[in-house]
Amino acid sequence: MTNLFGINTSDHIETPKLDVEVFRTKRISEEQDAEIESVLENEEKLEKQSSLPFPLSLIKILCQIGWMILFIGIIKALGSGTSLSQGFHNAPEIYLALPICFAFWLILQMISMRQRKKTIESSAFQKHNENANQLLQKIKDILGIPADAQSIDILAERYTIKDGNVKHKDMGMTGYDNLSIFIYTENNYLYLADVSTVWEIPLSSLRSIQLINKRASFPDWTKQEPYDSKTYKPYKITTNQFGHYFARYYRIEISDIKGEFYLLIPEYDGEIFMKLTRMYPDTE
Repeated sequence: MTNLFGINTSDHIETPKLDVEVFRTKRISEEQDAEIESVLENEEKLEKQSSLPFPLSLIKILCQIGWMILFIGIIKALGSGTSLSQGFHNAPEIYLALPICFAFWLILQMISMRQRKKTIESSAFQKHNENANQLLQKIKDILGIPADAQSIDILAERYTIKDGNVKHKDMGMTGYDNLSIFIYTENNYLYLADVSTVWEIPLSSLRSIQLINKRASFPDWTKQEPYDSKTYKPYKITTNQFGHYFARYYRIEISDIKGEFYLLIPEYDGEIFMKLTRMYPDTE
């Protein structure tokens, strides 16, 4: 059994692709692919304009890690009975380095936020958004994705198969990659779609759903509301110093003539899936 949105990267696989492709029913044309690629290239260009140059971004990360480590060290020392004056006397370099690291990080953070705000408010960004939204609607019409189709995050992963055993492989610095996917049901089928493809899975092939009580890591936050907003706070989503996210997830098992798979959906999007499919965990 493999992840429905898994990629087999075993040595014998010449062209790795998502396992979900066995359920593909619709695909856009090469010309439409080129339109999407053009929009993505422009988005990447705008993203670079809104970000600090790589050397400054690296310094910002190092300063953030530095002041956090130093701060924790001082708190631990105070907790063990060492006074501020005694701690400064014993290790003045730590007490001096902390405000310096924090000041550098704060300055770079403010510059970064100002650059991003300037980009977002620019006419180029507004035009890009308009073009992207028009293209998205065009693609949805071509693929037949309902106007009211909701989107959920789905966790994709890499894996290898050796001696018949499936072995998970991390997606770079995180365990998984989270993909924003449209989801809807029609005529006893579950449909999943992105901006290029529609996949059709019989609802009768969905076997079980279980909330996994451990956290998966993924790189992006795809929702309009912040991860720590009132809407998502109940799911206790956390982040680390690299901006990666951690959340529990549902595992949905699929048994079909086309194969045995599981689908991974972060807990915060589980309710959408369950309401559409009317599947619920036996126990939580």
